[in-house]
Amino acid sequence: MKQDSLTVSLENFRKSIPRLEVLHLPMSNQRNDNESLGTLVIVDNPGPNESRASLELNEIVTNELSKATLILVVINYTQMNTEAAEKIREQINDVRDRKGDKDCLYALINKVDQRRTNTVNKKDLQRSIETTYDIHSDKRIFEVKAVHALASRKFAREYAQLHDENRQVRVEDMLTAEDFAREVYGGLFDDRIEQGLNLEELLTGAPKLWKSSGFEEFLRNAFEDLVKIASTKCIRSAVGLCEVAYAELKGYITLRLKALKVDAENLRQEIVDLENDLH
Repeated sequence: MKQDSLTVSLENFRKSIPRLEVLHLPMSNQRNDNESLGTLVIVDNPGPNESRASLELNEIVTNELSKATLILVVINYTQMNTEAAEKIREQINDVRDRKGDKDCLYALINKVDQRRTNTVNKKDLQRSIETTYDIHSDKRIFEVKAVHALASRKFAREYAQLHDENRQVRVEDMLTAEDFAREVYGGLFDDRIEQGLNLEELLTGAPKLWKSSGFEEFLRNAFEDLVKIASTKCIRSAVGLCEVAYAELKGYITLRLKALKVDAENLRQEIVDLENDLH
């Protein structure tokens, strides 16, 4: 009876945990030649916008950042100078200082598809991020268009599934076709809908939209290098933590010794004063 009660209790607890359904797809069609070196695990933690809702989430943000060997900050191009962005920058800098590792930070600038002609260009934006987040290499800063990446991957996945079930796939059968076409055609979307969507044209546009998202460059230039240096990076990170801990411990011991020296001198003076009083 106790076992059944425990099972029900755990099941209720499991159901009460908030969850987010996500699209799981290999983001690159390239074979990973570095599989023998280990696995790169990405942990997504709540950002400042979510963490302000509760103290518990704010603690999760700080805790997860402190455990990470590498930090990937996703910056919203349309909200770069907000209070939330400043908050996460402060948290990241605090973790980097405690780790003793300034090279653990990578940056993704999302929603650059909303950039207009007369706004900041790519080079100036990159310099701004380098300065703001103290990143000393442009090889750790990438511009992406997440909505393009998501639309292209969802469309590709649905087409592959339908094609496996029935080789005669029609564009009318695809739930993702209109959302995908909206990203491909932009302002011409309504005209294309009136003319009728062409499946072959959409299939040709899928890899192009994926490439324009910037994720292929990010995965190729950042992830593959990270997998190669992961073990070395982890060791350096551990050494950095030890150096920081040593410096803090040394500082504490130095202060404690000074305090003990003062206490000893005071104690000796009190003994002298007491002996004088006795005589």
